[in-house]
Amino acid sequence: RSRTGYGGATGLVRTLIWPFIFKNYSVRDLAEFLEVYGLPMKVGKYPSGATPEQKSALMRAVMDIGRRTGGIIPAGMSLEFQAAANGQADPFETMISWGERSISKAILGGTLTTEAGDKGARSLGEVHNEVRREIRDSDLRQLAATLNRDLVYPLYALNTAHAIDIRRLPRICFQTKEPGDITKITSAVMQLSTGMDIPDPWVREQTGIPQPAPGEAIFRVRQSGNEPAQTDKEMPPEKQEKTEQTALAARLPEAKSSPRDELDDMGDAVPARRLQEAIDPVLEPVIEAIRTRGLAEALADLPALYREMDDSRLMTLLSDAMFAAEMKGMLDGTGD
Repeated sequence: RSRTGYGGATGLVRTLIWPFIFKNYSVRDLAEFLEVYGLPMKVGKYPSGATPEQKSALMRAVMDIGRRTGGIIPAGMSLEFQAAANGQADPFETMISWGERSISKAILGGTLTTEAGDKGARSLGEVHNEVRREIRDSDLRQLAATLNRDLVYPLYALNTAHAIDIRRLPRICFQTKEPGDITKITSAVMQLSTGMDIPDPWVREQTGIPQPAPGEAIFRVRQSGNEPAQTDKEMPPEKQEKTEQTALAARLPEAKSSPRDELDDMGDAVPARRLQEAIDPVLEPVIEAIRTRGLAEALADLPALYREMDDSRLMTLLSDAMFAAEMKGMLDGTGD
C-alpha cells in the first residue's frame, strides 16, 4: 500500500518493489537453470600420461566445438556429448508470470489488457479495459488537482496582490469522455426521432462530431455517379415539394390492403387532375408549414393546421363518388 512521506513509500514504489525483485531473481535462476540443464554436456577424454600441452589442446577443442562446427584434438583422445540432465523450469516460469501479473494489476488494474487469457479473453478483456479507464480517470483527476494547487495558484499569487480562494480560480481539467459507438447511437436516434425531439448538440456530444465552423468544408454523402447529394435548399421547388410529401406519407401508418372491387375500378376512372385539384387545398397548409418551419414542428402543429385545410372540393368529389356508388348498387339490385 502506498503512503506519503519517503520516496520509497510513495506512489507505486512500495506496491511494485516485491514483485519486481521476485521476478528478477526468478529470471536469473531460470538463466542458470538453462545453462545447467538446457545444454548437452561435452566431455573430453585424454589417455593417461598426457602432457599439459595435450590437455590444453583438448580443453580448447571442448570449449570451441560448441561455437564451431569442427575442431582438432591429438590422436588417442576422444570427445563425447552427454545428454542434458532432466529438470523442470515450471517453478521459475510460475514466479515470473506471477510477478508480471502483479505489476499489471497494480498499474493497469487488470491483466487481459496486455496479455491473452485462457477462457473468455474477449469479454474479460473488455471488463479489464473499463477498469483501466477508471484508473486513468482517477490519476488524471489527482494530477489536475496537483497542477491547480502547485502551478495555477502560485502563478496567480505571483502576478496579483489579491488573495482569493483556490476553488474560485481557473482550473486545469482533462477531457476523459470518449465518444460512443456511432453505429448504435445512429440506430437509436433514427428510431427515437419519430416520437421525440432530439437536440443536435446532444447527438454531436455523444458521437464526438464537432460543429462545423463557418466556411469550413462539409463532408456529404454522394449519390450514385459523381453528382453530390442535393440538400433541401439546392432542390427545385417541385422536387422539394414531392420529397416533403413522400417524407410525410412515410410517417403515416400504412393502410391494410383489401380485395379490389368495382368501386375501386370507378375510382381509377376519375381523372388524376381532378383528384390532385381536390387534395391540393387540403395538403397546402401542411406543406407550407413543413417548408417554413420543418417537418417536426409541422407534425406537432397538425391539429391546428387541420382548421386551415380547405376540403370543399374533396367533399364534392366524395359526394359524387357516393352518389355513383348508390346508383350502381340500385341498378345491380334491380337487375337492370
